[in-house]
Amino acid sequence: MRSDRALHWRIPALLCVMALVLAACGGGDDDDDTSSTDETDTQGITIAAEQELTNFNQNTSADNLLWGAMIVRLVWPQMYFQTPDFKLEPGFMADGPAEVVTEDPFTVRWKINPDAVWSDGTPVSSDDLEYYWQSCNGAVDEGEPVDPEDPEATAVDCVSTDGYDQVTQFTKVDEKTAEAVFSGPIAEFDSLFSNPIPPAHIARAEGEDAWGTAFIDSPIVSAGPYTLGEYVKGESLTLERNEEFYGEPANLETITFRFIEEPGQMVDALRNGEVDLIYPQPQTDTIPQVEEIPDVASTISFGPTWEHLTFNFANTALADAAVRQAILLGTNRVELVDILMKPFSEEATVLNNRIFMNGNDGYQNNAGDVEEYDIDAANAVLDDAGWVEGSDGIREKDGERLALRIITTGGNTLREDTEELLQSQYAELGIELTIDNRPGSDAFDVIFGAEETAADWDIALFAWVGTVTPAISSAPVYGTGQGNNPGGYTNPEVDTVFAEAIAELDQTRRFELLNEADAMMWAPTELPDIPLYQKPTHLAYLDKYANIVDNTTSEGFTWNAEQWEIVE
Repeated sequence: MRSDRALHWRIPALLCVMALVLAACGGGDDDDDTSSTDETDTQGITIAAEQELTNFNQNTSADNLLWGAMIVRLVWPQMYFQTPDFKLEPGFMADGPAEVVTEDPFTVRWKINPDAVWSDGTPVSSDDLEYYWQSCNGAVDEGEPVDPEDPEATAVDCVSTDGYDQVTQFTKVDEKTAEAVFSGPIAEFDSLFSNPIPPAHIARAEGEDAWGTAFIDSPIVSAGPYTLGEYVKGESLTLERNEEFYGEPANLETITFRFIEEPGQMVDALRNGEVDLIYPQPQTDTIPQVEEIPDVASTISFGPTWEHLTFNFANTALADAAVRQAILLGTNRVELVDILMKPFSEEATVLNNRIFMNGNDGYQNNAGDVEEYDIDAANAVLDDAGWVEGSDGIREKDGERLALRIITTGGNTLREDTEELLQSQYAELGIELTIDNRPGSDAFDVIFGAEETAADWDIALFAWVGTVTPAISSAPVYGTGQGNNPGGYTNPEVDTVFAEAIAELDQTRRFELLNEADAMMWAPTELPDIPLYQKPTHLAYLDKYANIVDNTTSEGFTWNAEQWEIVE
């Protein structure tokens, strides 16, 4: 998931499945806001949401938003969910965990809860799993792989095809049982179908484009503890308790999400009684403000959300490996951590791994010779590559000025401070860095706009969030042609190592392969991005609510929303 926008993605044992974390930030007019107190005292909760979902089907590259997923998972079912302690547990939809039926050929069976039913009376069935697989297997037609050299070859836009694309046979054993035969072992098979699953019977009736278009405005039906109530685009979305839900009924009658992008406005809304819970991108000034609000509980947690700079290889200057290497060497990441993260925790440190987080199983420092800030070495790299200083102090080569644009979620003070620090640091390299933000989550319309916006950004500053499956979740971020790879990075050798890791059943060896892939991407010729640091999460809510627990994986804090209750 992106907390900054993509959703199913990353978190390792943090095992990782990256999920862009959209740190959406922008303005909002609160003049017409009304207090939520009367309603929430008796039946519900109102949440300030920094992102508005763009599609109830979050499983496309453009719609893979953390906040969207946190909403939709309360409406649509999933086979597994992630717990705060980085484990996968069967969801409401599942009738126990998936199991390996045979190892040769590698065959997995999923059993669906016999009571699971959509709100229109249609059983949740193996057809729902088949439709998901058909949409995410990367095929143009069933069994026909996409040919990247054929401009006419297209496939359904699924945020991740890894794992699904290795299914050689999918069988609906019966209404509640499905089996898949894989071309080889899949170590993290239990992560498949762990995103909210759309209703196949609705999608099939809508036609071949339904995956991306049928659920833009509504989920249509529910098979979760909540259903869609009122949705006023640009303002708020209310979920109502699903009285026909086959599982334990939710405690709260309603959950309302009010779209407020700027962290400061979220704090104001909490202080003024307009919302009951906020989950803002942490800012050094908002945390003490929250602590001063009476009757509010708050937590700061460090998890698998990590800030980074992604390079757009469509930019001719950034396609020059020397420029990317110089930018890495000229990025004073220690200074960024000291200024931006140490106010949250003295334990904050630079991140030197794209797959695993500091302090977690599998983590090792793979940055090697390029770990340390070295402005002299950075300038020498540019000199050797033929980038010479122009009359205005900006380097140029073959008539091209080394002028780059950086984009992030406008209105996020912490990110805007980051950009200004980078602007100053890169000036010492003779690089002109222009800040070109968009309001809130609009930034991701540019970053993940594919061909339409490929020329509209150069460097993107955002965060990935993770899940508990590092191989199958990281591969789509760095894999050739993958939807979660907006910069267009490609390296067939890295693709191969990720494929080996996905198939490796031994965890120790799998982690070795993942670190091998990460180390390859730290090479001076590679550098698809620059990891900066892990980011904290900030959850604050009125203390009259019980059972609200942060979940720093890409599942988010709504992972147990059906258990929330009012205790006063």
